[in-house]
Amino acid sequence: MRIWHDFASRWVALTLLSIFNIPCWSQTPPLKLISASPANNATDVSRTVTPTLNFSTTLNRASVSPTRVTMSAPSGVQPINLSVTDSQLTLLPRNKLLPITKYTLNVSGVRGINGEALAAPVNTAFITRDGAWQTASLITHPPSVLGTASLAENATGAAFIAWLQFSPTREHVIPWSSRYLPGLGWSKPVMIQLDETIDAQSVVVAVDHSGNALALWSQYAASHWSLRASRYTRGVGWGTAKVIANDAGLLVTDQQIAFDADDNALVVWAQPNSFTGKSNIYAVRYNVASGWGVAETIDGNVQNMNAYSPAVRFDAQGNATSIWQCNPDNVTYQLCTNRYVAGTGWGEVAIIATASYNVNSDAIYEARLAVSSSGVAFAVWTQNPGIYASRYTSAGGWESPTLVDDTYVYDLKLATSAAGDAILTFVWRVETPQPHFPSAGHYVVGASHYSAATGWEPVRGLQANDAYDAQMPEAVMDASGNGMVAWSGYNGFFYRIYTTRYRADTGWTDVRKVIDTTNTNYSSNPVLAVDQSGDVLAVWLQAAGANDPLPGFWENRFQ
Repeated sequence: MRIWHDFASRWVALTLLSIFNIPCWSQTPPLKLISASPANNATDVSRTVTPTLNFSTTLNRASVSPTRVTMSAPSGVQPINLSVTDSQLTLLPRNKLLPITKYTLNVSGVRGINGEALAAPVNTAFITRDGAWQTASLITHPPSVLGTASLAENATGAAFIAWLQFSPTREHVIPWSSRYLPGLGWSKPVMIQLDETIDAQSVVVAVDHSGNALALWSQYAASHWSLRASRYTRGVGWGTAKVIANDAGLLVTDQQIAFDADDNALVVWAQPNSFTGKSNIYAVRYNVASGWGVAETIDGNVQNMNAYSPAVRFDAQGNATSIWQCNPDNVTYQLCTNRYVAGTGWGEVAIIATASYNVNSDAIYEARLAVSSSGVAFAVWTQNPGIYASRYTSAGGWESPTLVDDTYVYDLKLATSAAGDAILTFVWRVETPQPHFPSAGHYVVGASHYSAATGWEPVRGLQANDAYDAQMPEAVMDASGNGMVAWSGYNGFFYRIYTTRYRADTGWTDVRKVIDTTNTNYSSNPVLAVDQSGDVLAVWLQAAGANDPLPGFWENRFQ
C-alpha cells in the first residue's frame, strides 16, 4: 500500500510541475558535442581524413540522415556516407578532399537514444593541407614522337594521352594513345588508327565522365584531307575510325572536343571551302544513345568570311559555349561566339570584340576560352598592344572587353574554377626592368588572376629572377579556386619543367618547383589536367639522355 502511495504522490507532483511549467531536474538533458576530430578550426588536415564527432550519449541511429548531417566546401555540399557507433558519428567522404580548402560540418536534428535533443545546431570546420609534387616517372618512350601530346582527364582521375608517331613500318604517321587508370597506371601504347597506309595530323583526345574517350585527327587519303574520329569504349578499346568531315583538298584544322555531364560530346572545327579558300566553323554532336549527328555550320554560314581557331566548353547544365576568330575582309578582325543550349541547339552568332588592322591596332590573335561548371565563361585574346578579356554570365551576357595589360604577349593559356575565378598565363619579353624581374631582355612566363570581387589583377612574372628564357606555359584550377601553372624554362644548362602554385587563400606562392626530377638533358611541352579532388597531372616530353635525344612522355603528380 505504501508503494502505491509513493507512486501516486510522484505522479501528482510531476503532473503539477508540467501544468505550471516548473523546471524539473529529472528532465532529459540536452545532447552535447564532447569532441571533434579534426578539432574545430584545425589546419593542415589530411585530405583523406574521416571526420568524427563524439556526443554526450549514445545516438539514435534513426535520427542520423544526410539531410541532418552535412559537410560543405566553397564548391557546395560534399557527397558523404554516415556511420554511427554508440555516441560517435563518423563522416565518410566519398571523394578525396580538395587541397587548402575549408570544410564545414553541420549537424542538426540528431537525437540521443532516449530522445535527447541538441540545444543548438553543431558546426565545426577544418582546412585541408596542400598537395605536393611526387617523383617524375616515364610513361612511354616511343621510337618517334611528332609534336606534343594531347592530355585529357576526367573527374575520377581516368586519363588519356594521344600523340602522333610513325607506324611500325615507319612509312606513315599514325595517332597513338595510352590510358591511365588510378591504381593500375598507364597502359601499353596502342594505335588509334589501324590503317597504316595513310598519314594523320593534329590529334586531340577527350575523356568523358564514365572513362570512355574520343580522339580526333586530320588524315590525308585519296588526294584530300578529312576529319576522323574514333571512340574508346571501356572494356573494348578503340573503335573503327569514322569520317565526320570531308573536303576535296584542304586541311581540316583546329578540331576541339567537349563532353557534357551525360557523356554526350560536341566537336567543333574549321573547315575550308575548296572553291573560295575561306573557312567556316562546323559542329557535330555525338549522342551516347544514337551516335554521331549531322555536321552544321555555327558561324552563320557566311561564305566569304575566313573563320578559324574554334574552341568549345560545357557547363554543368549541359549548355556549351563556342568562340572563334574571323577575318571577313582582311582589315577587320572579330572574335565571335555562339551558344548551344541543352534541348534547343545552337543560337545566333554574337561578336565579342572587333579590331581593325592598322599601324596603331593589331588583329585579334590567340583567343582562348574557359567555362566554369556554374556557367561563367571567359574569353581572352591578344590585340596589340596588350591582352584583352571578356566575361559571360547568364544574367548579363558578354561584357565589354577589358584591357588586362598593355604588354605584348603570346602563347596564352586560360583556366577557370567552378565558382568562376580564372587564371591567365602567357609568355612576354621583358624589355624594361619589372618588380619581379630586375633583369630585362629575356622571355618570362607571366600570369594574372581574376576574381569577381577585384577583377583582373596586375600581371606578374612567375619564375625566379634570372636571365634565362621560359616558354610553353599551361594552367589549371580546381573546384576551390586553387591553381597551378607549369612551363618549360632554361636553367643555364638545359630546359626543365617548372611550376608555380596559386592558393585561393593567399594568392601566388612566389616559389617555383622543378617537377622533371630525373631530367639531365631537356624537357619541353608540358600539359596539365586536374581531377575532382584537386590532384594535378603533368605530362611532358623529356629526352632520355645525352646519348639518346629522342624524347619520351614523362609524368608527375601533385597530390
